[in-house]
Amino acid sequence: MTIERVALVTGASRGVGKRIALALGDEGYAVYVSGRSSVLPTDPVGGTTEATADEVTSRGGYRRGRSLRSYERRSGRHHV
Repeated sequence: MTIERVALVTGASRGVGKRIALALGDEGYAVYVSGRSSVLPTDPVGGTTEATADEVTSRGGYRRGRSLRSYERRSGRHHV
């Protein structure tokens, strides 16, 4: 049985959260990202969770298009 490594990164639109999401994607995790700025930057500093997820994918990582809740329903469990 293959175990899928999954990570949920909060605050992933910029800063440390973004760097963690990218590093986990580089290591082969399926990365779910969340944050206050999902599509349009609401802060002058910029950055969105959608941009972070796109970068995870462009660097060869894997991001899930589903919510964490749908992953739980499909797999029946998660590890934190």
